Amino acid sequence: MKVYIVDVWPSVKKYLVATDHDGVINRKNDLIYQDKTFYEEKVTHLISDYKTLVDEIRKLVEQNNLQIDEILNRKTPKSRNRDGSERTYRKLIDTVFDIDITRIERTPDKNEISFKWCDYSIESINCLIRQGVTDTLKALVKDFLQSNHNSKIVGEVELFINSVECERQDKHLDKNHATLLMDEAKPLTLLNPC
Repeated sequence: MKVYIVDVWPSVKKYLVATDHDGVINRKNDLIYQDKTFYEEKVTHLISDYKTLVDEIRKLVEQNNLQIDEILNRKTPKSRNRDGSERTYRKLIDTVFDIDITRIERTPDKNEISFKWCDYSIESINCLIRQGVTDTLKALVKDFLQSNHNSKIVGEVELFINSVECERQDKHLDKNHATLLMDEAKPLTLLNPC
């Protein structure tokens, strides 16, 4: 399963030091609320490692004809299902899956203000959507290039454009936002895959 972690607070390294009052308050807010996702990423990798370990142990058990059903059918001492009911070890193991993470960081905006969270104007929202799509597409291209899947980039971008078009046709996404998303992605279809 692929998970995208979005860091909505831009990295401290990408900013110049502000000297005006509004810029200083904005920077203070960014520092206070910046990236909390590194811990989530660490825990996600830890869970994936535990899943791999359990899978390897299960293979060994099956190869040696050992019985572990009695252990797998026991109730877990602490964790519960979402509805609060008891969970078995088997259910716990079977619901965990390997997760692949791509970090998406928001590009800093030199024109942002300290009370940006209060700005719900159409221009600001559209700008945030456009920037979010651009940042996501850049992160995906970087991820593909690092994983040596260069030839898949154009295909993935085309899948994205097609899914946006389907969302627009099904009226789950309005025409303006669909156009905005597709316009940001279309230049990436012209990439020359290696």
